[in-house]
Amino acid sequence: TQVIAVEDREVARACRFIREHACSAIKVNDVLAFTSLSRRQLERRFHHVLGRTLHDEITAVQTAKVKQLLRETNLTLEQIAPLAGYSHKESLSTVFKREFGITPGEFRKGIQSLPSD
Repeated sequence: TQVIAVEDREVARACRFIREHACSAIKVNDVLAFTSLSRRQLERRFHHVLGRTLHDEITAVQTAKVKQLLRETNLTLEQIAPLAGYSHKESLSTVFKREFGITPGEFRKGIQSLPSD
């Protein structure tokens, strides 16, 4: 995901932690353990500054990695899932479809049908 300048230091730290570790299957509690704020404080500040939840940010980083791997490799979903922080290809596919309205296979097929330079 894109890097955004955030003035709130703890939110910025949480974002950096998420970017660096989302594909290691982290959960919101892992982010909370990294910060000095309570769950309520961090969630509130995160939503105020970025307009989304910690979970949404983790998902965004993971699905960006999935898209990158679908674009740049011929890896199967079974191979991609653990590289993006998912334990099963089925959960990856469910999240991908929910987030983008298409399956990972449809995404890859759409890329392959684009004219090359």
